Amino acid sequence: MTGLTDFGIVCRRHRTLGDLVMADQAKALGCTPSYISQIERGEREIPEDYSLRVAEWLQLNEAETNELLEAASASRKSVKFFFPPTPRERRLPASLLES
Repeated sequence: MTGLTDFGIVCRRHRTLGDLVMADQAKALGCTPSYISQIERGEREIPEDYSLRVAEWLQLNEAETNELLEAASASRKSVKFFFPPTPRERRLPASLLES
């Protein structure tokens, strides 16, 4: 993935507004700019507490923090499983099985 995730877009926008760069963030959070870049491009999963640490470092208000958390949630990878229909489900009309 080469583009930014929703999370990456929000992070970079707030860094830019704060006249900050990724190196500043890396130093404050104890990681590397490369690691941050990989998270923002979706090449690494967003660690569980990372979004709140970023929000705190950027000194975001409540609405901005919620925006960042929602972007992180949208950017997290999801895995969907397909389970074949049960014998009972196979007997039901397809319209009843749609979600």
